[in-house]
Amino acid sequence: MSCRGLTLLETMIALVILGLVGVAFLGVFTQASRTTTDLDLWSTAVVHAEAGMELAIVDARGAVSRSPERLGGGFTRATTVQSWIGRTDLITVTVEFSDGRRYALRRLLGTARPVGAFQ
Repeated sequence: MSCRGLTLLETMIALVILGLVGVAFLGVFTQASRTTTDLDLWSTAVVHAEAGMELAIVDARGAVSRSPERLGGGFTRATTVQSWIGRTDLITVTVEFSDGRRYALRRLLGTARPVGAFQ
C-alpha cells in the first residue's frame, strides 16, 4: 500500500461531509434571518404602541376619536380609554400587524385632582 496521497473515495467522503456541514449552517443562517425580521416587526409595533400611549396620555379623547389609525408598514393602531376605580382610567393601545398578530400596551392613568383637594 502506498501512503502518498488521498484516494478518490476519501476525497468524495470529505466533500460529502463538508457539504452536510454547509447545509446545516445555511439552515441556521436562514432561521437567524427570519428571527431578525420578526424582531424588527415587533420592535416597530412597540414603538407605535408607545407613541400612541403618549398621545393618549396627553389627549385621551383625541386619541380615541382618531382610533383606529393606519400606520406605515401595514400596522393599525387602536386606542381605548375605560373608567377604572375612582378617578383612574385604563388606557389600552393595540397595534395590529398586517398578518393579524397584535401587541397591546395598557396603562392606568389617574386624573389630576383640583388644587386644594385633600383625601
